[in-house]
Amino acid sequence: MNIKRALLITMAAMLLPLGNLMAGHPPLPQPQPGDALFLVNTNFVDGNDTVDVTLRMQCNGGNPTQQEVTVPAINGHGSVEAGFVLTNIPSEGTFECEIWQMTDAAGYDQGYRCNGEGSDSDCQGPGNDATSCFFDGVVQDQLNFCRIRNVPGEVDVVVTKEWIYPTDGGQDVEQEVRITLECNAPIDGYYYVSRGYWRAQKTILGDGDAVFSVQPTSFDPGNTCRAWEDINDSRVEQTIDGCGSMSVTAGSGDSCTITNTVFFEGIPTLNQYGMAIMALLMLGIGFVGFRRFV
Repeated sequence: MNIKRALLITMAAMLLPLGNLMAGHPPLPQPQPGDALFLVNTNFVDGNDTVDVTLRMQCNGGNPTQQEVTVPAINGHGSVEAGFVLTNIPSEGTFECEIWQMTDAAGYDQGYRCNGEGSDSDCQGPGNDATSCFFDGVVQDQLNFCRIRNVPGEVDVVVTKEWIYPTDGGQDVEQEVRITLECNAPIDGYYYVSRGYWRAQKTILGDGDAVFSVQPTSFDPGNTCRAWEDINDSRVEQTIDGCGSMSVTAGSGDSCTITNTVFFEGIPTLNQYGMAIMALLMLGIGFVGFRRFV
């Protein structure tokens, strides 16, 4: 037995459960000399504290004290902690163990990071596409760590553009408008960011939708967005529905509508009935004038 390993795992077994209880998490399992301990931290990077997380460990040898554990959500904590213990490890034996999050948190993508004292892993370093924490070469008195990050996926914020024209008369206006979206969360394709706010723009010709991809960073409260258009035409009256305050959270986007109504500013025209009335009126005025000077 490696004395240094045994001392390390014993200290972890004594101190980590105390910290877990102080944070409100359930107690971690207690390993015995010769056991391997696996500590797991599951974190929701946006602070979501409403999801109960189920974790599972599977090994090709030894006896896990528990293969599955569900850690209840704790108000005010965006992370949960749990542990697994592998017993009955032969002094000359090595095993493979895998840990993963069974809970499919809607709107989130999982990322895995892991390391172990004396064991190899396939989820080291940033940017990996691992779907679990995998440990190869697990031996007695070993301490391994698995970190699972739940990152909100991008959601859509849709700005709908509508035009309304007069039914009779009127004139064409420039229908190409530029829609600007500003959020206190990253926007795909943004062109400007300042003091925690991102901006992106899209151009719409006529009726249509401007679809922006936003990555939420906060669960409660959610991130906020607002949208507007660049238009300066006295013939156009703008109506905005919901674009001043939109909210986005993991798995949930938002939408709004900007309606432009075009008004006719030229000389009005008369239909056939109006023309007939005008002709009779002019004829009457002419007749009165004729009688006056005859």
